[in-house]
Amino acid sequence: MIDSQLQKRLEVLKNLIVLGELDLVRVQVEKIKKASSDTNILPIITCLDRYEFVQATRLIDEYINYPFRLNNAPFAELPALRLQVKALEIKLAEKQSVKVDLERMIHHFYTNYQTELGEYILEVLDLRRKVKPVQVNTPPDWSEKADQEFEQYKTILDSVDPQDIPILTPERHKDLRLAFLRASKLCHPDVVAEEFKEQAQQTFIDLKQAYEENDLERILDILAMLEKGGMTVKSDQITDMDKLKAIIVTLQTRIEALNKEIVKLKESDTYRTMNGIQDWNHYFKTIRQSLMKEIHILRTRAHA
Repeated sequence: MIDSQLQKRLEVLKNLIVLGELDLVRVQVEKIKKASSDTNILPIITCLDRYEFVQATRLIDEYINYPFRLNNAPFAELPALRLQVKALEIKLAEKQSVKVDLERMIHHFYTNYQTELGEYILEVLDLRRKVKPVQVNTPPDWSEKADQEFEQYKTILDSVDPQDIPILTPERHKDLRLAFLRASKLCHPDVVAEEFKEQAQQTFIDLKQAYEENDLERILDILAMLEKGGMTVKSDQITDMDKLKAIIVTLQTRIEALNKEIVKLKESDTYRTMNGIQDWNHYFKTIRQSLMKEIHILRTRAHA
């Protein structure tokens, strides 16, 4: 026998899916998870967690109508598909913000590393090309390779742009991220109608740059512009379920691609180094001391 309270919650949940109320769907799902110990609803919960609202609605119908299995009951597939698109659009924006956050952190660490240590590294490389190595079997082309290393690193150091990015409080950064998420789901090239594609691409570039630079005011301006005279979201215009299913596949593919890009960023040497450091200032100070010792040794040998 079905728990009457659970049945009511599932009916409410189905109605919220039909109405397209994603935030309320999430709230109701969490309530059901906490209130029910019935393992038979686990497939429903799994589908909801994956934003598979069409299948979730079917399973809700089957569960509520059990044991009669009224599979011919009225079923609103179109709104369920639209809600799935909406949820995936939000997820896409969230993944994009995670990627931008990682890229910004990596760039910030890289810039600080070069700014704090670059001149010492360059001096070490300069001295190394002037002082013959002490190894017995020194390769004949050691001087040429040392020159190459010096020139290559000098090029890298010259290209570093120590941008003055404002540091935000945790509260301001939260506001920044929320505003970015709201704006990006309104102008992401993958979700807007075809006639807005070109405009969306430029707007999204501007939005991403503002996010990278912690420019909350600029993001809020872009968000206000989008909300006032927004670009039509592709899924809002479509009543063809096959087209909505195609959009879902596109969004899922893009999300998967972003997941791979995020993993690649986290596997980079710079991120792994940065992620293992508790105190950047202490880290830079330790390396700087090591470089200064090497500089002293090489200078001594150069004047010997």
